Amino acid sequence: IRIPSLGQTAEVLSGPDANEELSVRFGIMKMTVKLADVESLDGEKPETKAQTAKIAAQAAATAKAKQAASEPAKPNPEIALRTANNSIDLRGARVSDAEIEIDRALSKAVEYGALWIIHGKGTGQLRRGVHEFLATHPQVSRFELASQKEGGPGVTVVYLK
Repeated sequence: IRIPSLGQTAEVLSGPDANEELSVRFGIMKMTVKLADVESLDGEKPETKAQTAKIAAQAAATAKAKQAASEPAKPNPEIALRTANNSIDLRGARVSDAEIEIDRALSKAVEYGALWIIHGKGTGQLRRGVHEFLATHPQVSRFELASQKEGGPGVTVVYLK
């Protein structure tokens, strides 16, 4: 679907509820929008609940197909939002101290589904130590360096089981 007021296209996460609101996602942002504030990718406004369900289903199918085509075969964890509660800053820490902090943070971050570990760039020692620790941790599904706008090689995003 398209949200003209924001100038964004979004993926429909759940259809219209009793208040005629949709749950949508664009990028890492999730939000609820009024049905009257959206349109199909063809520019048509939804008029009835039956038409709305059809448009939402088509938009969701299109978005999933587009996403599947643009990404390699990679697990698709639920998009998580970075907050102070699911981020940990380890810059300047020793690897042994960092492991203890990571273990604590992973226990707290289970409810968020992901943890952002800020280790900085530096010599790469801390990042290597963090990655070695994460590779053997039972709560970790996978991890990767963050996107450039989230810190790039100075931040690791951990997806939890």
